Amino acid sequence: MSAIVGISFSSKFSSWSWIIGGLGLLVLWCALKGTAWILLVTVCTFGCLHRLQTTESQATLLSYSLPPHLWQTQGIVTKVFRPFKKTTCLIVQTEKLRSGATEYHVSLKILLPWHGPAPEVGTTVKWIGWMRPIEKLRPQRFPHAPSFNRRAWLSSLDIDLESYKVTATRSIASPAKWHVRHWVEAARRRIAEAISRGIEKHDAEITLIRALTLGASHETEKMLAEAFRRTGTYHIFSVSGLHVGMVAAIVWQAFRILGIPHSITVPMTILTLFSYAGITGFRPPALRAACMASVFLVGSCVWRRALVLNSLAAAALCMLICKAELLFRPGFQLSFVVVTAIALLAPPLYRLGRKLCLPDPFLPRVLLTPMQRFFEQLGLAVVMVVAVSTAAWAGSTPLLLWHFQNASLSALFVNPLIVPLAFLILSFAALGTICDLLFSTWLATIFAHTNLAIASIVLAIVHWAASLSWGFLQIP
Repeated sequence: MSAIVGISFSSKFSSWSWIIGGLGLLVLWCALKGTAWILLVTVCTFGCLHRLQTTESQATLLSYSLPPHLWQTQGIVTKVFRPFKKTTCLIVQTEKLRSGATEYHVSLKILLPWHGPAPEVGTTVKWIGWMRPIEKLRPQRFPHAPSFNRRAWLSSLDIDLESYKVTATRSIASPAKWHVRHWVEAARRRIAEAISRGIEKHDAEITLIRALTLGASHETEKMLAEAFRRTGTYHIFSVSGLHVGMVAAIVWQAFRILGIPHSITVPMTILTLFSYAGITGFRPPALRAACMASVFLVGSCVWRRALVLNSLAAAALCMLICKAELLFRPGFQLSFVVVTAIALLAPPLYRLGRKLCLPDPFLPRVLLTPMQRFFEQLGLAVVMVVAVSTAAWAGSTPLLLWHFQNASLSALFVNPLIVPLAFLILSFAALGTICDLLFSTWLATIFAHTNLAIASIVLAIVHWAASLSWGFLQIP
């Protein structure tokens, strides 16, 4: 909370004011030894950190004073995407801008429009063009997407400059084999190929399976986004705690079946979680979930019980240290608020619902038949899913209304149906990928066809729920 206060009020003072105030409070803390003083030091620390990362960063100061010249630039491609139809854009990380005798050495992220076949991630490209900071762009809106704000979109991608009127674009070096992003993109393509083995003709189902496993893409936005948004189930496309928790459960059970010791299982599970977060693009919800799961797992190694809210706060603190601006992103807010709501609301809802599934308390447990025990466990599992889904809906609805002016009422009964099916799809996708890489493409095809059937059920449920007139609330 102290970090959030510091970030929220960072624009009120200069970085030097925050530094001097923090040092003064640190002296008082050393002398008086009070918790309040160290919390105030934290406020000053994060206020200064946010100030240095945004308004007083080297890249921001350069973008404000960049002269209107034709710049010759080269850099390494970090992302390739198609934001609109027949439009290819690159995000290029560059360390130098040059125009005649003028030269700036600063690390920048530049949005570069690209014509022709797109280069691979990790390729070094060179071009000549004009530059402008995103703060000077007009907040364009489009008829088919009236809520789209181009300036806000570029800011969410952490882009410092946009290149326009570009000429002489060319690739000058292939991706280095050791480049991390090159490996990540290669792994992403290989997994996408494995999970769609033998079902290539089913476009909608393949799009759903790939989006659920690897995160949403522009293709998903075009084909499936509207129906899933109306039913409040679009979160299954955002690689978040749901996906990381599923991966952690799958990996943990696999290591337990193989009999691998606990001291090896924990670091290997943590490594797998962060690798999965990297393959899906290092999105804030995935990083939050990976950090939080790591705290839980490390706590089990040192025989310490990990508390949910403490682990959540530790994950938030780690991410805000790396980039304080994340606090103002809707994805970051939704991720942490929803998990907080689940931690606070799901246990009492579960305790309330489990009373309906438990047998007569005066009946001895030894007299229960196997069928009664089965239905008891099934009922408790259903109650748990419903409790978690209801808590998540309660936590996310206020933020969705604030940021996007809409909310889904049908999510209350659709999510308990979709989330277990999503877990099955991710499990079969993992099995199919392992079989495709290590054993047999024939087995991978069987798992892919199983996922095809499950994805068809998911699409049928979502499209039916999206057609309900009362299931979606839109505020003008």
